Amino acid sequence: MFKSLIALTLTCLLFFPTSSLKADIRLPAVLSNNMVLQQNDSVTIWGWASPAETIVVTPSWSDQTASTVATPDARWKLKIKTPKAGGPYTITLKGQNTILLENVMIGEVWVCSGQSNMEWSYRNGVPQIQEEFTQAANLNIRFLQVPKTTSEYPQDDCNAHWVACDSNTLKSFSAIAYFFGKQLTREMGNIPIGLINSSWGGTPAEVWAPAEVIREHDDLQKAAASRPPVPWWTITPAYAFNGMIAPLTNYAVRGAIWYQGESNVSASSTYTKLFTEMVRHWRQEWKSEFPFYFVQIAPFTYGQKGEGALLREAQEKSLQLAGTGMVVISDLVNDVKNIHPVNKRDVGIRLANMALARTYQKDIKSYQSPLFQSLKIEKNKAIISFDHAPNGLAVQGKKVAELFIAGSDRVFYPAEGKIKDNTLIVSAKEVKEPVAVRYQFSNEGIGNLTSKEGLPVAPFRTDNWHDYNGYTGPWKQLFNGKDLKDWKVKIRGHELNDNYANTFRVEDGKMVVRYNPDTPFNKMYGHIFYKSPFSHYLLGVEYRFVGKQAKDGEGWAYKNSGIMVHCQAPETMKKDQDFPISIEVQLLGGDATGERSTCNLCTPGTNVVMDGKLITSHCINSSSKTFRGEEWVRAEVLVLGDSVIKHIVNGDTVLVYQQPQIGGGNVDDFDPAVKIDGKLLSSGYISLQSESHPVEFRKVEILDLEKQ
Repeated sequence: MFKSLIALTLTCLLFFPTSSLKADIRLPAVLSNNMVLQQNDSVTIWGWASPAETIVVTPSWSDQTASTVATPDARWKLKIKTPKAGGPYTITLKGQNTILLENVMIGEVWVCSGQSNMEWSYRNGVPQIQEEFTQAANLNIRFLQVPKTTSEYPQDDCNAHWVACDSNTLKSFSAIAYFFGKQLTREMGNIPIGLINSSWGGTPAEVWAPAEVIREHDDLQKAAASRPPVPWWTITPAYAFNGMIAPLTNYAVRGAIWYQGESNVSASSTYTKLFTEMVRHWRQEWKSEFPFYFVQIAPFTYGQKGEGALLREAQEKSLQLAGTGMVVISDLVNDVKNIHPVNKRDVGIRLANMALARTYQKDIKSYQSPLFQSLKIEKNKAIISFDHAPNGLAVQGKKVAELFIAGSDRVFYPAEGKIKDNTLIVSAKEVKEPVAVRYQFSNEGIGNLTSKEGLPVAPFRTDNWHDYNGYTGPWKQLFNGKDLKDWKVKIRGHELNDNYANTFRVEDGKMVVRYNPDTPFNKMYGHIFYKSPFSHYLLGVEYRFVGKQAKDGEGWAYKNSGIMVHCQAPETMKKDQDFPISIEVQLLGGDATGERSTCNLCTPGTNVVMDGKLITSHCINSSSKTFRGEEWVRAEVLVLGDSVIKHIVNGDTVLVYQQPQIGGGNVDDFDPAVKIDGKLLSSGYISLQSESHPVEFRKVEILDLEKQ
């Protein structure tokens, strides 16, 4: 009988839970004493409780209550309406237990995120904060500091709580966020400001984006996968979002400010997509098209030439996304070797002024830096027009600094700039026919061109010659347009420098390949080598196919030539060897119909690595479009020793790979002593090819990067 009673009791406990077994209602950490709720909004209050438990929420600013019932998965969520800014208030939550939230303020709430320049505080060496200690407690500002946290999956809570701003809590809080909030509350009648700091020094933008952003884009996956691990911060995509942003997305905010990009300079080509997709997904998670204002990264001596300039350009391109804004801070830097500019006050104020003008419609006279709008060429002058300079431009000094101009040869010369209203007239005596202008387009350059109100003009360039990371001239001409004295010819079946049938010749300033139409080609593949080897360089060649293919030329060789880099020395080629052991940038032409890419990769006696895998296929197509007819095409090859090679067509990168090395086949009658499979190719000769179709070359030029 006793055992039966025990069994019956256990059954009742399992299937008929009593009120004593119900769990207390719980709240996420972001809903705590001292919090600021977004004013004049319908804000979410949420948490956990026993399934089917009723939760009643009563705010002290209203005589109305809101209630809901916990779901079967023990979650609950409801909305309450907030009044205009004010407080302090209380919020009472009743279920199995009662929770009283006290000292609740109603005001404006902003998320502040990014990497170290957003994270930096008084404890990190921001001296301007010390001046704030005496007044910090008098400001109507509250802080929520999200700790550095990662997760494989999005989380719904974090270990954080709201605190009032005072001289103690300010010491470890983001300086930029504080100055942003201080400017807001000062200009908006001392209303409460809630600042949520979720930042982590060193982190690339990939870690702040939801997983689907990276997963849905192959180029973003490749960029993320190329990052080496570091001991101080996560590099895993979405991990910071999951742990530090996802727990906040139920919490109503007015907008976000962002300072990040330094850790993405090596992948600037994907940053615009990455950043704008991140912003879109944040807005989706919050279910709000809130404003997103960001800081353009400051001048700094980055490792690769021009990578900082390209990242700033990518940031500016992000302005195409509605509801975004960018503040420029190049004038706030006094040490380009310090990646953390110490002046955080003016950065925060500029962000706040943008929010005041655009989000709150306050009458802020100047809050946007002038941006490049258009280029107009008049004789030997380039005229630059700007947006956001209604009252004109000014120079902070005697002449415009960091200003350069180039002609069609792409050689940039220091330029003179003259201001006329909101335009800049640019010229240089060396450039008779201008094509492009650059201003402050480098890693560490600091310009001095501003609006009349004193905001710096954003760095810009009018060209798109950026695929070689900003390397600039002067170009060295490898072909002088007169003769072939600096070149050596090697044709299959002939000794070195036997230019059989005058295959390679000079006509009208061009280096051309010609054939006798009555003489069979007989697989006499030819190569003309420049006299000296190179290792790190940017090679430029303009080419076009003309006329008819030689008699008995191979079908694959129709409108086919090549630029060979990292070639073996021409003296080491045997008499009957068809191609030099080299990396070939395959040049192809198309017909009236059909697709045929150019600047492909071919590997005579070599292999390369792409996406971490050894490629043994002989040819890999590029992403270029088809060029038809006899039009001139500019091919460029960026060669960085044995690390990276890029193929560029008319300014667009169409193929990238790494670790060029000896290996594979597709070379006949070579000297075995030369072909050492597995040996990395760090330098070599440059040659142009003859494969049976007449072709012309001009502007064969090089930037020797070892000298830059």
